[in-house]
Amino acid sequence: MALSSEEGKKIYDPILDGLRSAVRYDRTYFDKIVASLLPLLEKLTTGRIAELLAPDYLDMSDARPIFDWEQVIRKKAVVYIGLDALSDSEVASAVGNSMFADLVSVAGHIYKHGMHAGLPAGRGG
Repeated sequence: MALSSEEGKKIYDPILDGLRSAVRYDRTYFDKIVASLLPLLEKLTTGRIAELLAPDYLDMSDARPIFDWEQVIRKKAVVYIGLDALSDSEVASAVGNSMFADLVSVAGHIYKHGMHAGLPAGRGG
């Protein structure tokens, strides 16, 4: 189905729309926009920071718990995030902003769909 067809126009996906608009940018303009992001993205996706932010889900020898905001909210848990312990303030800011944006997204999902959306019936969390 083509996005320009009548059926395609009925489907709106904001992520796809963002990607489509990014592809339409002039190449030099796009390079200027993302040039400042590349060093930060490299910091966040390599080395020790990458191990902390994106653990290997298949590594059975890693005993660290992996959780998401929905689990934290359902368990009424408390999360302490010591961003000041990160030596690079730019990385600390990016991590904090990313975590807060994710939390806001989960809160919006819960507001729209309820606390138990996606859970089997009768599971209260």
